[in-house]
Amino acid sequence: STANIPLLVDLIGAAFSGETPFKTEVYFVNMREFVDQKWGTPEAIALRDTDLGMVRLRAFGTFSMQVKDAQLFVNKIVGTQGLYY
Repeated sequence: STANIPLLVDLIGAAFSGETPFKTEVYFVNMREFVDQKWGTPEAIALRDTDLGMVRLRAFGTFSMQVKDAQLFVNKIVGTQGLYY
């Protein structure tokens, strides 16, 4: 850390208008399995069926997910977004 060398911190700050040129981002990726994640349609979807005519369709269920490769996850998900929360 340049914070341990006060003169260096002052020189870098002066050269870059008080901002550090060394920008970093830290991501923490939870590697545990997330189970029983619910999904579903918020309301019925009207669909025309050739045999039944107009039907109202709903769907719901659960799924599980887990990140196996943190670096790949960050590169694919966060790396493709300008801003990701």
